[in-house]
Amino acid sequence: MFASPSDGGHFHTPNPLAEENRLAKDAHLPCPLSENEQDEAALLATPVERVGPCPTDPFNPFIAPSHKDVVKDDIGHLKARLADHALAVCRYYLSCGQRAGNYWTVGNVHNAPGHSMFVRLYTDASGGKAGRWRDAATGEYGDLFDIIGLNLGLRSFADIVDEAHRFIGNRPSSKRPRPRADQQPRFDRTDHARKLLHIAGPITNTLGETYLNHRCIDSSVAAELRFVSSCYCRPTAESDVSEWPAIIAPVTDLAGTLMAVHRIYLDTAPPNDISLGKAPISRPKRSLGHLNGHAVRFGPDKDIVLVGEGIENVLSVRTVFPSVTVHAAVTAGNLGDYQINPAIRRLLIAGDADDAGRRAVSKLTARAATLAIPVTTLWPLMSDYNLDLCQMGVAIVRERILAQIGPLTDPSSLASL
Repeated sequence: MFASPSDGGHFHTPNPLAEENRLAKDAHLPCPLSENEQDEAALLATPVERVGPCPTDPFNPFIAPSHKDVVKDDIGHLKARLADHALAVCRYYLSCGQRAGNYWTVGNVHNAPGHSMFVRLYTDASGGKAGRWRDAATGEYGDLFDIIGLNLGLRSFADIVDEAHRFIGNRPSSKRPRPRADQQPRFDRTDHARKLLHIAGPITNTLGETYLNHRCIDSSVAAELRFVSSCYCRPTAESDVSEWPAIIAPVTDLAGTLMAVHRIYLDTAPPNDISLGKAPISRPKRSLGHLNGHAVRFGPDKDIVLVGEGIENVLSVRTVFPSVTVHAAVTAGNLGDYQINPAIRRLLIAGDADDAGRRAVSKLTARAATLAIPVTTLWPLMSDYNLDLCQMGVAIVRERILAQIGPLTDPSSLASL
């Protein structure tokens, strides 16, 4: 866009991000940019001085160097510096959380205790970038700039930049050299998961089977689960490594390739109503590898599949309906990202009755709609189907599920259950 006489010889460089955002608002569509990204786009779309015509083309202006490129480079460098120190950022602004492998977990961006929010600490081979975060309970997500702004209640993007500069201060540019794109990762988590699954044995006649029985689950419908009598675990980043018995569940993609394992650490003491048999450590359920929408799969491929969040949740349904194929996404966030097989005829979702569970069901239902796959959501009477099964028994759970699935499913579908 060229200058007009009325604007004093200046023109504004069109900003494609701001334009996309304006068009989305005009069309009443969801805004593609976060508030911070809009502020950043506005900051970069500053007036640039026109200094004269191009010698070879009088219709194209020369653009004098401005602070625009400097600002853009500075923001990009600042974000990279923050990503290099993602762990320090989390410890400072989200001090109520704790490290869990490659993530920092906390209740929310306002530093409440809990585990629903995950911040990636290091860029890994799967393409996940350091500093990216998601709150499974609210669906919010963003980067470290968003954490700083939301945590401190900063409404101006310039204030967030100033605070980020203050935090970085004289910290070194990087704690460790950035790996080249063609460089192998420090270690392959999937390879470690494969080795762990290889040394694990059948779950029959083990503490793992005792755990399932205590959760009212028939172990005969969980043949895919494995067990190790001693599995390493570091409860917190500051604690020593300990060893616990663990159930090992293979997480596979649509082709059946192993992508991760999910571990349920168990207590050697008799189960009680508080621990339910899980080890007395922070987060006794942990994954090793790359979830990325993959799942723990029980039963052969069928044209009707039931998917849910927890292993105990979906196995409770399979205890009632042993012939149904069930998949466990193991986390609420991963349930929303669950990779749907486009060849299936119907998707059943065993939802968890909490905010994170409802949000995951809503996201997955919307994704299934884009594939024209019918969805039936099965809601428990209590928080999940395992609690229903243990508190109410098989007959009531069966009646509850059939009441929800019956009116929406043809007789052949019911027969498959």
